[in-house]
Amino acid sequence: MTGKQGFIEARFDPRGRPGYFSKTLSVLTDVSATPLVLEVKGDVVGDKPKNADRYTYRQGRLATKNSSLNLGRVYINQPPAVQFFEFYNDSDTVVSLQQVEAPDYLRVDGPAQWAPYETTVLKLTFDARKKNQFGFISENMALITDDREQPRKSYSVYATVEEYFAPVKPGFETAGPLLSVEENSIDLGRPRAGALVQHNLRIRNAGKKELLLRDVQSNCTCMTVRVPQKALKPGEESILAIEFDTRGRSATQQKSFIIYSTDPINPVQRVVVSLYIEG
Repeated sequence: MTGKQGFIEARFDPRGRPGYFSKTLSVLTDVSATPLVLEVKGDVVGDKPKNADRYTYRQGRLATKNSSLNLGRVYINQPPAVQFFEFYNDSDTVVSLQQVEAPDYLRVDGPAQWAPYETTVLKLTFDARKKNQFGFISENMALITDDREQPRKSYSVYATVEEYFAPVKPGFETAGPLLSVEENSIDLGRPRAGALVQHNLRIRNAGKKELLLRDVQSNCTCMTVRVPQKALKPGEESILAIEFDTRGRSATQQKSFIIYSTDPINPVQRVVVSLYIEG
């Protein structure tokens, strides 16, 4: 009415809308054809959740439960492995993801922003077939953000690549390939320091189908294992040539190497090599 006052009530729901906001209201009246524009603005901040202390490894404003992301066991002959990891924004400011640096066989998917004091889950997809390497894999992934405190956040990503085989039915253990290793624990004795110690390890295909040796990996550069023959017919034998370089080493040494094969029962077999270097 003439000479009276009134009000317009506006309500803003901040859920899912972190950070600065600016909204407008257009009020149409019979006074003018031009609407009256009202602006509502502010900054949405959150309360720190009670479980925030679970995220102990912090890089800038982002925190994770661990300093590394472990994908566990993945299979080279199966669809890409998927794991989910939590990233927590331990601040009252929105953190935006601008870029991901990772190898082409490691894909990272997830929301582009972390709201204040909120957890966001990133999806990591590891394509072992594209990596095409057996055994323990260690890679680095970096998240490039607008976090002024630490824009680039680097994380170690681990995985163990193996080949998947369906369970073998009881009574059919020798129906397929079967790797028989002469020794799973080798003692190279007490060589003098500086010596190159050699040893031949006999292996055999005790199954009824062809056996393929996918890879042989040593856990030390001091020990090499040569594989002269990677395909063994049923009943066929071969030799793995082991060479241990004692230079720069002393006293008790215990190393190992892993044999990856198409034996569906034991596709991953570990051989321990021990010696005592004198002098």
